[in-house]
Amino acid sequence: AIWSGGSLYFQGSLKNVSITESYFERNEAIGATEFGLGGAIHVYSVFSASEGLHITNNVFKKNRAARLGSAIYITSFGSLENITVTGNLFEEQQLTEQGVVAIILQTSKNLRIIDNIFRQNEVESAPLFVESNNQKITEIHNITFIDNISKYERGYSLFIKGRDIDQIRVSQLSTQKENEDKFGIFY
Repeated sequence: AIWSGGSLYFQGSLKNVSITESYFERNEAIGATEFGLGGAIHVYSVFSASEGLHITNNVFKKNRAARLGSAIYITSFGSLENITVTGNLFEEQQLTEQGVVAIILQTSKNLRIIDNIFRQNEVESAPLFVESNNQKITEIHNITFIDNISKYERGYSLFIKGRDIDQIRVSQLSTQKENEDKFGIFY
């Protein structure tokens, strides 16, 4: 795609959207400066009551986005509740500004990122990038980072940024590249 969502693009109010057991390879969102979002999947929730987005047991390989989310980009300007990104493999995603998975939310509840593997991805800052204001209950659990490359010295495996974040739980993160992957910035 020229602008956003190389394979799938969702816009509007979401109700129980599931993307399950799919294979996304060599999708691109290369767009202009303000676009290039979500190499394989771009979710843009613009209305207030969106609920239920589940991205489960998929393979993302060699996808690319010019700006955010070489595999997945999720953003919301209203309330987006019950988001799960579970059991996915993210492999060999190509250079992007922020995140193989980039999630930027205004108001959210129940964000769960569980049992994912990030392997041999190339990004400018972090393979997993979460930014949120007014976030309730975030769980990031059992994530493995293997041989990821960050363009910047300050590169991290996980980057969390925001304000008014309530009840964040991060557990069982592992990295398998010596002196390359680092965890977290929280603020």
